[in-house]
Amino acid sequence: MPLPEKPKLRFVPKKERERQAAEKAKNEAEDLRRKQQEDARKKAESEKKWLEKANAPAENHRDHDTDRPPERQQQDRRSGQNGKGASKKGGDARMTEEEFEKKQLRERYLGPEVNRNSSFSAAKKRKRPTEFKFDWDEGEEPRSRMISLRRGHHQQGRVIVWDRRGRDLARKRAERFGFGKRWTDKALNEMTARDWRIFKEDFGIATKGGAIPNPMRNWDESGLPGRLLDIVHRVGYNDPTPIQRAAIPIALQARDLIGVAVTGSGKTASFLLPLLVYISDLPPLGEMNKNDGPYGLILAPTRELVQQIESEANKFATPLGFRVVSIVGGHSLEEQAFALRNGAEIIVATPGRLVDCIERRLLVLGQCCYVIMDEADRMIDLGFEEPVNKILDALPVSNEKPDTDEAENAQLMKRYLGGKDRYRQTMMYTATMPSVVERIAKKYLRRPAIVTIGNIGEAVDTVEQRVEFVSGEDKRKKRLQQILFFGRFRASHHRLRQHQAELRCCGTRR
Repeated sequence: MPLPEKPKLRFVPKKERERQAAEKAKNEAEDLRRKQQEDARKKAESEKKWLEKANAPAENHRDHDTDRPPERQQQDRRSGQNGKGASKKGGDARMTEEEFEKKQLRERYLGPEVNRNSSFSAAKKRKRPTEFKFDWDEGEEPRSRMISLRRGHHQQGRVIVWDRRGRDLARKRAERFGFGKRWTDKALNEMTARDWRIFKEDFGIATKGGAIPNPMRNWDESGLPGRLLDIVHRVGYNDPTPIQRAAIPIALQARDLIGVAVTGSGKTASFLLPLLVYISDLPPLGEMNKNDGPYGLILAPTRELVQQIESEANKFATPLGFRVVSIVGGHSLEEQAFALRNGAEIIVATPGRLVDCIERRLLVLGQCCYVIMDEADRMIDLGFEEPVNKILDALPVSNEKPDTDEAENAQLMKRYLGGKDRYRQTMMYTATMPSVVERIAKKYLRRPAIVTIGNIGEAVDTVEQRVEFVSGEDKRKKRLQQILFFGRFRASHHRLRQHQAELRCCGTRR
C-alpha cells in the first residue's frame, strides 16, 4: 500500500502572515463580544423570570408554584403562611425579591414561626421593680473593700519601681562584666569565651586540637618582637588576615600546625614571621656551622611560588640579618652551590631540585629544625610525594618531638636540647586534605593544631575570576596579547614597589 504523500511546505510572505494574524485577532474579538452579549441576555432573562415569580400572588406563589417542593408547601401551610396568612394587609400584597430571600434564610436557620401566642407583654415588663442591687451583702462594709483595692494599686506601682531598679542593676552588671560590648570595643583582658567564639565566627576561623591559644585581634597582640613588628608595619601589613590571626599565636608556642586555607589568604606571612622568631633564638651562622645546613626549610610545588616566597621572605629577613636562598630548576647546580657557599638560615626550594642537591652532597640538613610545606596538596598532585618523603627522612631525628601530650605543652617544646638545639617544628599548609596529605601529616607531625579558614576548597574572595567570550581567532589572539602585556606591566610595577619597600627597610630611600 503506497504511503500518503506528505503535504508540501509553502512559503507565506510576511505581509500575508501579518494579514492572517490581524484577521484571526479580529475574529476572536468578534466571537468574544458575541459571547458576552449572549451571556448578558441570558442573565437578564433569568432575572426577569425570577422577579415575575417573586411578585406573583401569595396563593399562587405558595400553592400553585410547581417549582417549590411538596415538603416546603406543607411546612408553609402548617405555619400559616399560605392563603390569607401570607398577607395580613390585603390579598394583593406583594413581596420583593430581597424580602423573600431574607424570609427563606430566616426560616432555614431559625425555623418556622410557630409560637404566636406568647405570654410576654410590655405592660408586665413596665411593672417590674427597678431597684438597684449591690454586689455585696447587707452586713458587709464596702469601705474595707475599697481600701484593699487601693492597696493593690499601690503594690502595682511598687512593682513598677522594683522593675526599673532591676533593669538598672542589670545594665550596670552588663557594663561591669562587658556583656553589652562588642569584642572590638573590649580590651584583651575583658574578652570572654563567648567573645572569642564570636570573633572566630566573624572571620570564619575553626580550630581543632588541644591547648590551642586564642587568635590575635591585631598585630600589637600577636606577641611578635618589637623589631619584627616595626618591619611588618613598614612593609604595609595593616590588619592581619584570618589565617594570620589564628596561625601565628599557635606557631609562636612551638606547636606543629596544619593550616587549611586557599591561595591568596596570606599564608606566607603566617609561617614566615614565626620562623624568623624561632631562628632568632638560635646561634648565628658562622664558619663553624654554616656548612651544617639551614635552620629553616620551606618546600613549595612550583618555581614561581618559590620565587614569590623568597621575595616575601627577604622583606622581613634582610633587616634582621638573615639570608634566604632559593633552590629551583632552570639553574645549574654550580650556580646554586655558589649561592650556598656562605650558608643560609632559610632555604626555599622545590622538592625535586632539593633532592638532587642532597644526593649530590651540595646541601645537608644537619641542623634543620623548622620545616614548612606550602600547598602540600599541589605537591602531591604534581607527583612530589616520594621526594617529600625523602627530604623529611633526611632530617635529623635528635630533635624530633615526642608523640605524647608533651607535644602540646609550649613550655616544654620551647626549651633547648643539649644547650643549643630545640625541638623540630613542622608546619603544613594546604587548600584541601586528600588522603595522601593526611598520611604525610600523621607520619611527620606531632599532635598538630588544625586551623581551617572558611570552607575547604572554596575560592578566596580576594581573587577575582572573570570570563570573556571573544569571537574569532584573530580577536582572541589580540585580546590575549593585551592581557599578557598588562600582566607584565603589573608584575614589573609590583617588583618595583617591593624593591622600594626593601630599601626603606634597610634604611635607604631613593
